[in-house]
Amino acid sequence: ELPDLSTAINLEELSLHDCSSLIKLPSSIGNDINIKELDLGGCSSLVEFPSFIGNAINLRSLDLRGFLNLGKLPSSIWKATNMEYLNLSYCTNLVELPLSIGNLQKLKRLGLRGCSKLEVLPTNINLESLFELDLTDSSMLKSFPEISTNVNVLKLNGSAIEEVPPSIRSWPHLKELQKAGREVPAYFTHRATSGGSLTIKLNERPLPTSMRFKACILLVNQDEDEASKFDFLSVICGNGEHSLDPALTEHLYTFQVEADVTSSELVFEFKLLDCNDQWMIQECGIVQLMETMVKDVDESLRGGHDTGSPCIDSRSMALNMSLQELILNCGTVGRTRLRNGWQF
Repeated sequence: ELPDLSTAINLEELSLHDCSSLIKLPSSIGNDINIKELDLGGCSSLVEFPSFIGNAINLRSLDLRGFLNLGKLPSSIWKATNMEYLNLSYCTNLVELPLSIGNLQKLKRLGLRGCSKLEVLPTNINLESLFELDLTDSSMLKSFPEISTNVNVLKLNGSAIEEVPPSIRSWPHLKELQKAGREVPAYFTHRATSGGSLTIKLNERPLPTSMRFKACILLVNQDEDEASKFDFLSVICGNGEHSLDPALTEHLYTFQVEADVTSSELVFEFKLLDCNDQWMIQECGIVQLMETMVKDVDESLRGGHDTGSPCIDSRSMALNMSLQELILNCGTVGRTRLRNGWQF
């Protein structure tokens, strides 16, 4: 049980993380309109959604991770218009989100990891500030999420989503898509089916001084007991280093590499850093970035966006494409120097 907080009118942060015996919050918290961060993650015995959230107009961060009794997010959530971070991960009885969530135009990160009963997301909304959407292990979700065309990071591992809509071609900032895969696809015109090394011959004349490529590696862990554990790995190729975070076995990771041209042959060596012998690169592939795509990347970088991958080249994508095909056309599947203080 919590003490009376009715006089704590200047309270800005409240953390009740892992208070697993907490059943309800005192109504007096509703007077704390200045509260900006509320952490109820792990409060698994809460019986109802905090009713005062609709009045918390200054709330920026709300963590409801593991709220087992949450079946539906109340429509009053729309009033929290300053919210930037909403974590509903492992709310295993959550079935849907209200359409009113579309009013949270400052929302940057939305965590729905492990929401195993979540079947559908709202349509006809566009969360303009949304940077990251995590739907990992939302195993009943079959429809592709179209709640923001500005999302940068989209995690779909463990979901039931297989197809993506043609409208994905117009998403200008999508740089990271996480999805399982077991082979480097044929889209990569130069492939090595064993190991992390390949050589390509250049036909261009005259030879350029440098070239840009999209690379793809298939990461595997040979120890089945260790394969499910998250590790932080890095891969180097030439002068570039790219982080694989999290490192997952039988997953594809793509990123951009630049190579200095000194002869008609280019050798690409992909090597893992700081890992045990169980992790290995099973396959790798390379495809040259066309000039128009490189131009798009440069323009994106000048606009202040995170690097690591090219923007989507809509001309290279068919109207009806599989999710695996999308992975190859939207940039990095692993994180490339992307760090933040929020964790889902």
